[in-house]
Amino acid sequence: RIQKKEEALKMQLLRDYQKSAVEAVRSVLPENCCVVLPCGAGKTRVGAALTSEFLESSPGCVVVLCLRREGIRQWKRELSQNWGISAYEAGAAQPGELTTSQVILVTYHRMLCERRRALAETSDGQPEAGGSSGSIAARLCAADRGLLIADECHMVPAPKICELLSSLLSSSRRLVGLTATLLRESGVNKEAAENGEGDVPWPLLGKCVFRETFANLAPEYLAPVRCVEVSVPVVGEWRKIFKKQQLAPAVCLSGGKWTVLERLLAKHADDSLLITVERCEQARQIATMFGIIPIDGSVPAAQMKDYLERFRQRKILALVATHVLDDSADFPELFVMIQMGGHFASRRQEQQRLGRLLRWGPVKRRRFEETGARPTFY
Repeated sequence: RIQKKEEALKMQLLRDYQKSAVEAVRSVLPENCCVVLPCGAGKTRVGAALTSEFLESSPGCVVVLCLRREGIRQWKRELSQNWGISAYEAGAAQPGELTTSQVILVTYHRMLCERRRALAETSDGQPEAGGSSGSIAARLCAADRGLLIADECHMVPAPKICELLSSLLSSSRRLVGLTATLLRESGVNKEAAENGEGDVPWPLLGKCVFRETFANLAPEYLAPVRCVEVSVPVVGEWRKIFKKQQLAPAVCLSGGKWTVLERLLAKHADDSLLITVERCEQARQIATMFGIIPIDGSVPAAQMKDYLERFRQRKILALVATHVLDDSADFPELFVMIQMGGHFASRRQEQQRLGRLLRWGPVKRRRFEETGARPTFY
């Protein structure tokens, strides 16, 4: 009775649509499935509820696959603070803790590296039953029951990731995917995913059992974002560069864009602001010109964690970042995003970037309620 009461109290943390998502996943047990919720709508909390429910039903092992270390930190914080669940963070905890951990947080990249090393150690380079994909995979396979949660599951159709997950799944191990963007630009059945149909474009993920839209959640749960397109023509000498090499880094930061960026930075000098670019050299050019901290893959993990935490607390008002902050970055008080360049006009990337603005923070919500000011995406 006490256990059931505690479980009921934990479930009260969920919003109505989050409860519906958990129930939908439960209804198709033991089949693989996925849930689609907008960025900022609480996918991590839904995943934490599924983790708690799985562990309370019977002993087993849960492996949560995240795209980046920032996503791992979000999961660890949610599991610990709201659900009382301790999680093993691959790469940060002692290796000996792995054998007793029921919840393991790991990035896709680390899992792929472990699998590659494990296969290299076999005589024929072919997978074997059990631990052929590394220590984390071995821990999952050793458990009587297993749950794989693929955060940002639009990564699943990538060939290596799909191969890895396929090797881990069985009748006693289930895959549940969570994402805000169930599409890839080159994906099969792309139209079905975009039109909100039940089936997903990749068989490994099973069915999309629950889907909620931004329109139904704003402004109660998500911030209503204002999108502004600023057309910057390529003129003068820049046009000659564009004709010679359309993807040249200089084109993404043509003279007109520099002028517009300078005006927008002046206009939003007191706002929490994020500039997104595609190339590292673009981020560094902007950082040098305007004195803004650049964030890319070369920044050490500890330093990036410090920068992002100070940015959330508004001790740093502006950052310029490459794609490393496109996904799994939680900035509740972010008010302005300026997209200076993207990956070949990828709709998935733009939706993910837009999602950084959708989360409500206390200051942002109060400002909206008092003045009607909405976060802006340029």
